[in-house]
Amino acid sequence: APSVDMLFAAPFNADAVLMINPRTNVTDTTTLSGLEVGAAKWLGIAFAPSTATLFAAPFAADAVLTVQFTVDESVVAPLRQITELTNMLSSLRSRQASAVAVQASSQQVTDAALLSSQVARLTMEASLSSSD
Repeated sequence: APSVDMLFAAPFNADAVLMINPRTNVTDTTTLSGLEVGAAKWLGIAFAPSTATLFAAPFAADAVLTVQFTVDESVVAPLRQITELTNMLSSLRSRQASAVAVQASSQQVTDAALLSSQVARLTMEASLSSSD
């Protein structure tokens, strides 16, 4: 299966998917059987590393082009773990943001209560000193 840092080009007028390794500047093409003949077939392509699958959007083709690479589980398993950990981290950050918001609103209530009691005390002191 290709690595995550590979680039791909959909077969718009070609009969194969172009694969480019930007680190080495090496290019290669896929060998696809049963590929539609003609021009303006697919435009745009995305690689799903967790399943080692390419998806190309149809331009004039009849369907989405799907290219499934042989999955090397030793490569895919860490990618799945990274995805799971990223999702867990996102969830934790969301919960943490909610907790901070609750703490902030709780602190605001406490601050407002303190301010209110200070205003009441100052009002009472002002009232006592004006009656003297």
